[in-house]
Amino acid sequence: MPALADVQAIVGTIVDKIVNPFFMLLFGIATLLFMWGIIEMMMNAEDTEARENGKRHIVWGILGAAIMLGTGGIIRLLMSIWK
Repeated sequence: MPALADVQAIVGTIVDKIVNPFFMLLFGIATLLFMWGIIEMMMNAEDTEARENGKRHIVWGILGAAIMLGTGGIIRLLMSIWK
């Protein structure tokens, strides 16, 4: 049976090498979606349907970023408790 320190090292490595970059990628996608929504709203100021589509992109971008920040915070909290 592996020692607790070995398991902590393995989990820490997985979080550092896989989970954190994945969350950064998703946070970047959410940020791009948010910015795309702003650009879409500004470019189509007269078209109400396109403006609503831009608003949806903004809302989903903010929601996605909030979820990624919350999830990252929870993972950091769990990792600090586990150490």
